Amino acid sequence: MDAENDSLAKRRVHALDFLRGLYIILAMIQHYTGVLNGSLGLRPDGFIQWLFYNLTPSGDHLFLALAAFNIGKRTPTDYRPVYWSKMGIYASLFVFFFFESFFRTFDLGQALTWGPLLTWMLVLMLLASIHRCFGCLGVLILFFAQTFFWALPMDSLAAAINESVRSGLQLPTFQYESRLEYFIGSGCVGYLLGYFHHHGKSFGRLPKHLLSFSAGLLLTVPFWLYGEYWVLNLDSVWDNEYLVASQFVGIMYIWGVQAAAIAFAILLEQLGVPMKIPIFDWCGRFSFLVFAVHYAFFFNVMLPLRVLIARLYDLPLQCTIEEMCIYMAGTILFSLFLQRSGLLLFMHYQGASKPAPK
Repeated sequence: MDAENDSLAKRRVHALDFLRGLYIILAMIQHYTGVLNGSLGLRPDGFIQWLFYNLTPSGDHLFLALAAFNIGKRTPTDYRPVYWSKMGIYASLFVFFFFESFFRTFDLGQALTWGPLLTWMLVLMLLASIHRCFGCLGVLILFFAQTFFWALPMDSLAAAINESVRSGLQLPTFQYESRLEYFIGSGCVGYLLGYFHHHGKSFGRLPKHLLSFSAGLLLTVPFWLYGEYWVLNLDSVWDNEYLVASQFVGIMYIWGVQAAAIAFAILLEQLGVPMKIPIFDWCGRFSFLVFAVHYAFFFNVMLPLRVLIARLYDLPLQCTIEEMCIYMAGTILFSLFLQRSGLLLFMHYQGASKPAPK
């Protein structure tokens, strides 16, 4: 029985591929809405407003948690032989995402704005290094240590960084946007859930992730009692994007949402409930590839083409779920082409199944 449980724990968690793919689909809707709203002043339809409102506070954090989940799959001893290759991948992705922003904006300050993808890579490199050297205990200490960020003048530090870059480089539109302190805890939560999944023990006959799911729900309670939820401004949809994360009860809410979502998906898989939709599963397996191209491909290919069609055939631009489906289909097809072609070699085998080590 122990050998069987160990084999089950080490296999790919397909439910998380589904969850990751689902959130990537939602993120594409969110990001394309932001472009259409910011560049063209289009207001989203009612369904997209609902999605945008509910996804924004925790969506980016959940992606990081899902990426960090896999770091804890190996023990620190087993992780050391692959450590440098993993660090090379994270560093390559950091460089790629840094330059990718130059292909979706013509404003240098906006291109250099510190976004979530850059923060994710730094957090993943930090977690991988701590796991290699200190294991789960080291990440647990980091998680508790970073809770003290909310007692420090982090807002003043962020303002100083903004002012320094804006004045020093003459870039008035630069923003230190996706601040590290907002995301380190989410990475830790994802890692700890992954380590618990692969190496933790069940409590009696109860499924181990029932505890994770329950703890996640409990973490959301203080925010509903004392927190301030964000308000969607239809004229500028990214206003107050990090309002929830900037509150301590808010970041607890985000940790709770991601813990509950990940645990619930794993519980359903363990109960035999199928969570398989091919397009979602593929997007989840090749998540970094889709993330890498979706913004630039939309901004440089699909949006100009859609503007041209609007002018030629008098079809006004809209921000509706029907148009979003067309944009997403185009992005996924382009990502599939890149994956099959192997043009981005360092992402080519991201979601490929690998034989178990002997």
